[in-house]
Amino acid sequence: MLEDHWPISILGGELRAVSTGEKVTAFEIIFAGQPVSLAPKVEKIESGRAELSITTRDTLLPFVRMHLEKAFSYLQCYFSIEILIGEIETDYIAETEEEKEQIPIKAFGSKKREIPLTLTYDYFTRAVMAAEVGQAPEFEATLVSAARDAMLQERYIDSFRYSFLLMESLYGDGKFKAAQLKDALKQRSDLTSMVATALKQRLPMKRARNSDTDKLLASSPTVEAVIDHMVEKRGFYFHGNIKRHDAWQPHEQEAAEALCALSLEIAMLISHAAAAPMFDAELSKRHYDHAKSVGAIMTMNVKFRFREPGMSFDTDESMNIRVPGTKVTPRMAVYVAREFLQKFEDVAPIATLKSASCVVSGTGQEVFDISFHVGTDSNADQDGKN
Repeated sequence: MLEDHWPISILGGELRAVSTGEKVTAFEIIFAGQPVSLAPKVEKIESGRAELSITTRDTLLPFVRMHLEKAFSYLQCYFSIEILIGEIETDYIAETEEEKEQIPIKAFGSKKREIPLTLTYDYFTRAVMAAEVGQAPEFEATLVSAARDAMLQERYIDSFRYSFLLMESLYGDGKFKAAQLKDALKQRSDLTSMVATALKQRLPMKRARNSDTDKLLASSPTVEAVIDHMVEKRGFYFHGNIKRHDAWQPHEQEAAEALCALSLEIAMLISHAAAAPMFDAELSKRHYDHAKSVGAIMTMNVKFRFREPGMSFDTDESMNIRVPGTKVTPRMAVYVAREFLQKFEDVAPIATLKSASCVVSGTGQEVFDISFHVGTDSNADQDGKN
């Protein structure tokens, strides 16, 4: 919110606040008399999937972003204020008729897309029931949420700090000197198991870097080497002196992206372990029983066709699957399909499934329709002879 504002000079251009009433929604900077070479170009690609490529050569943009980030750092010393520096819209306005013909792309922008989280209702009911007794994973949730949010905002250094603080607090045994902390972490088998898992299922990064963490991960490191590396980076990012010649800088977040992704994966595994009581079998039964008591149960009728080995004809059968719910959702459809396939494997492990279709019993609403086209009748007969 700004009570009042007017244009000011910046970097050879003019900056003004774009607002609705007193609420500022954006900042606009106008640079006049600029060469058309700053506008995006459309280039033809000789090989590859795409035939055309858009190339941007806007050399002013990095300086504008850096200047605004520096400016907001002054304000952030006093207030909790944020600028979405990654959400940018640029208009390339021709000043002459000749320039109009030289600017094929008149505007270019980038914006982060926020996708609403969709949860199945059983997650919520399990969480409510699990909170009835015992200690909730509030400590783990606080730090992993902060680490996750920081990563989404591309504050990779802060994200690593939150993730490592969670590891150190739970498994560091109160040690703070590097050598002792490394030993303490390595002695915790539950942590080393999580590190090993994280190395196998690393979070994807926006782009490949050449940081020391990237180099380490490319060498197929041991769990011990990864722990050593994270403790050393903890010293650098937690206690690094700003007077060091290689001190970290807040605008150099990319160098910590791989470190952030790795440590966050470990932190999420820690939080999943802390939330394990939510998936206790007793809670699953309570969730189903409560849904049944209030009439929130749907019966799915699955009709399927299969062929037994050695037979020359198909057999049609059906089965009912009851699931908690009041309406069909995509996740429910997948769950029912998975349940059906598992039950079919259990009762007819060597039969060949040809097709399966599912509807809601009573309403006939279609849930899924699956056909299997692998193999032939002759192959099925041959299987029966083997």
